[in-house]
Amino acid sequence: MNNKGFSVYEFTVSSSPSGGSCYVTPSHGISLKTVFLLACDNWNDTHQPITYEFLAKFPGGFSSILSFGYTSNVSLTLPTGDPGANHTLNITVLITNYAGVSTQKELSVQVGIRHEIQRHAKLMVKWKILKQFYVFVKKTFLKLEGWCLNCFNFKFRSRDIHV
Repeated sequence: MNNKGFSVYEFTVSSSPSGGSCYVTPSHGISLKTVFLLACDNWNDTHQPITYEFLAKFPGGFSSILSFGYTSNVSLTLPTGDPGANHTLNITVLITNYAGVSTQKELSVQVGIRHEIQRHAKLMVKWKILKQFYVFVKKTFLKLEGWCLNCFNFKFRSRDIHV
């Protein structure tokens, strides 16, 4: 018995979204103050719809979702970038088709700390020092005041006695 067979199964593999680009503007700004535009344009795929996920990447391998959805452009404020890398914030963009196949793009932007926050931090340190000085002066003054009140009371009593 000669059992031979032949079978053909044809299937199509989904390709990832292609033909587009992603960018961030402006290229630098201030944390929680500057409004940045994260945008992806001209992405094509036969498996619609396409989703766009923008992730901020932090030192130590942590990441945070900035935006996820069908919108390819989003305006938002960004967290401070890595101080050890000139305040560079790395952003990963995942462009994913309906079949779940993705294209990944990497963006970077410089996001510095707000000067007001830096100034506020310095003022807080100065305030703490001034507060400590105030407490010291107040304690010293109360000691002196108590001493002077005792002196005043003594003089007042002696004046009452003489009158």
